Amino acid sequence: MKLSQATRSDPGSFGAYAALAVVLLGLTLVAEKAPFRPYLLGVPPVVGVAAALLLSGVSLVVLRRWGALAFFRSASARRFAWIMGLALAFCAVAVTADILLRFPRDLNVAWPQSLLFYPVIGFVAKTVFQVVPLALLGPAVGAAVRVNASRAIWLCIPVVATIEPVFQAVALGGGPPLAMVLFVLVHLYVFNLVELTLFKQQDFATSYAFRLSYYALWHLLWGYARLPLLFT
Repeated sequence: MKLSQATRSDPGSFGAYAALAVVLLGLTLVAEKAPFRPYLLGVPPVVGVAAALLLSGVSLVVLRRWGALAFFRSASARRFAWIMGLALAFCAVAVTADILLRFPRDLNVAWPQSLLFYPVIGFVAKTVFQVVPLALLGPAVGAAVRVNASRAIWLCIPVVATIEPVFQAVALGGGPPLAMVLFVLVHLYVFNLVELTLFKQQDFATSYAFRLSYYALWHLLWGYARLPLLFT
């Protein structure tokens, strides 16, 4: 099946995805000093990002052909304001937790590399923790319980939403206090539920914009401000 067939009902999807791929690969090439390798299991950054783009593209075609999810449908200023409001709410909770629990000093990638790093790593995270699992699990669940694609995705969302919070909680190691681990689990689980719901109800582009909005507030703005405020 050709990609153009899979995205026929989503005008501009192929071109939009191609443009996104060019931007992300360009950011990866420019951000030579950004610490991509630990997040990409030591794989050269361009190779790792290209692999994520390929996996995501194939998975999105599978999901679109199956009839469950779309890459891009439409955009509006109202929708952007809405997702920015959601991102701000999640960031406010995370900042409060940071002030009370004190996450590690090196939690965020430093400026100016962060401006290039987080759009790329956000896409990689979305691919690994959401898009690929949905493409693998969704059709299997639909066939197993004999429900249509839409219902199968709703059944999968609570399960897929656990992947990133568990990964991040494990990545904290054995040193952090229990309250910090529990916060990461709960906060990221709810975040993933919201993001996956946006993916299901709107499209991939909307859910990715939500993640990037949160990253801009939490990792970039607060990531810059927290060092002098919390560690001096």
